[in-house]
Amino acid sequence: MKFLKLTRVVLLIVLLLLFILYGFTTTSDNFSYVFLVPVVFIFTLFLETKFFKKYTLMLYILLVLSLVKYYIIPLLIIFSNNIKAVGPLPSLYNFKYAILITIIEILTLYIVKYLFFKKNTKNNINNTFKYVRHYTKNNNLKFLIIALLLLFFFLFNQSLLLPKNIFAERDYYEDGGVKSSLSIVVKWIIVIAFPIFVIFIKQYFKTTGYYLNLLFFLLFGYLQLGTSRWTILFYTIIAFAFLLKVYGNKVKKVIFPVSGLLLFVMLSISIYKFSWAVNDSSNKYIDIVIVMSEQLQSYFSGPTLIAQSLEIENNYKIGISTLINDFAGSIPLVSSSVDQGNRINYIFNEYIFGANTIIQTQIMPMSGIGYVYFGLLGSTIFVFIYTYIGLKLENLANQSKDIINFWILTYMAIWCIASIIFSSQLIWGNIIANYAILLGANFIINQFNLKK
Repeated sequence: MKFLKLTRVVLLIVLLLLFILYGFTTTSDNFSYVFLVPVVFIFTLFLETKFFKKYTLMLYILLVLSLVKYYIIPLLIIFSNNIKAVGPLPSLYNFKYAILITIIEILTLYIVKYLFFKKNTKNNINNTFKYVRHYTKNNNLKFLIIALLLLFFFLFNQSLLLPKNIFAERDYYEDGGVKSSLSIVVKWIIVIAFPIFVIFIKQYFKTTGYYLNLLFFLLFGYLQLGTSRWTILFYTIIAFAFLLKVYGNKVKKVIFPVSGLLLFVMLSISIYKFSWAVNDSSNKYIDIVIVMSEQLQSYFSGPTLIAQSLEIENNYKIGISTLINDFAGSIPLVSSSVDQGNRINYIFNEYIFGANTIIQTQIMPMSGIGYVYFGLLGSTIFVFIYTYIGLKLENLANQSKDIINFWILTYMAIWCIASIIFSSQLIWGNIIANYAILLGANFIINQFNLKK
């Protein structure tokens, strides 16, 4: 209770400082209304302390994402007096409308968290990091399958398994649509291999198992390189949560050094990716930081991207068929018969980069998608649904008796909880094409009655 009271005091102080900063730094009325976003955000955080006894893993992740999107980005817009992002600048009218939608999004998050925890107060929802007995049925068979598949790809198709360039990332906007069968299998292996190896090593290497598993943590982390910074970050978070489940508090000793290494890798990838923008600069490192700050809007679905989403409503024909394609286009065996050009993220990128573009790097914000399909009142419906599902999946993961299911369900939860920065197409695609299939495969293998 003392911690909660201290948190409320700190939030009130931050809110007061916001008003002071606003009064001394705002020199233009062009974007002064953006100030409402961090004010509403801090106010909802203050209210949350009244019904949150303890933050879960997903709530911590959501808090960090929210701090960037609803606090840092708005302040940067106010202080720089600039709404620059990738693609055409939206009209000021649509940008103001986007600020309103952003505020509705903040309130939606507050409501969904309140409703979920009010309903689940009696459930065991706060044990993500708690040590549990590491159990999964037929893990030796699972280990054998994964080990043979890894050996096969290492010997015969290394290009699919090993990162080609550790600084160049494959785009995280891929949603599991049309890909080669082998590349999908490799993605499954990279996702599921680590927890299976951890349980196997702990079972048969009693004294050295912990240190071997730390090496495997780094090895499978290496396989994540060349994908995306989000993929690397999600893997690291979930791997630490998993190791804490298996080994308890001694894992905490390696969290900070490994987190430092992760930060270095992600910064290196960012510097590499945006170095093109400062090739002729006399002070490249400072300019890279400036370019990266402008990219925050793109990576965290800032208000400019939401405003750009509003722009496409009047310029493109978007209907129920587009909504259906958004979900059907990510389902294996079905995606090949879906018009991939009539999906919301393709249309959004066509607006950003021009007609017939092959570039699909921009993510249409979840609330922008909701607005295009359902109007202002329904703009945050996907945020509500995915956030609630994310909290529910975390609850199911913590209650699962199978620790492999804990791993898969936590992966699904983290994608859903990040709905404020991703699109519905991206989240749904990853869940249906990757994690749901792995969950089903684990269930099937668990049905075999094998002798130990």
